[in-house]
Amino acid sequence: MARLRALEDIFPTRTRTELIGDLLSSALDDVVYGLPMYKGEPHGPGPDGEDLFEVLGAAKQFRDRANKHFADIEKELGNKDAPPLFPGTYVAEQSDFED
Repeated sequence: MARLRALEDIFPTRTRTELIGDLLSSALDDVVYGLPMYKGEPHGPGPDGEDLFEVLGAAKQFRDRANKHFADIEKELGNKDAPPLFPGTYVAEQSDFED
């Protein structure tokens, strides 16, 4: 709580709720970034010319499930045609995979 109050002192224009939302978002990003991912099928060259590969593993499962839950939430809110939270095939460069 002391650290949250310190952030409130440093960012007086942000509410406690906004700061907690920022912290939660940052923590989720860190967790998702650390999810295991494995190289799938080649997907073609990326914008820099490096080969892209489909991402498999927990990282892909997270995106798929987040899309499902996002669609469910949007339907509950009356938006039946919401685009996915993570559109398209999840791809990454060779250098993003551990060998």
